[in-house]
Amino acid sequence: MAYAICPKCDLVIEWSAGKGSKLSRLECPKCKGKLKAISRAEAFKPHRGYKNFKITQDELACLEI
Repeated sequence: MAYAICPKCDLVIEWSAGKGSKLSRLECPKCKGKLKAISRAEAFKPHRGYKNFKITQDELACLEI
């Protein structure tokens, strides 16, 4: 699993980084912004509250730009 954050709405997203998926081809499901890769430790930082949004493989295909 990999973690990303949307700088616009501060939504933390957990996604499957395998199977040919690239973060650059994904967008935020909430505000359609660009995602930035973060570490697991950053995703769980207390000030973020870990607003997890888990993306399945089916949703991953729909979110690709």
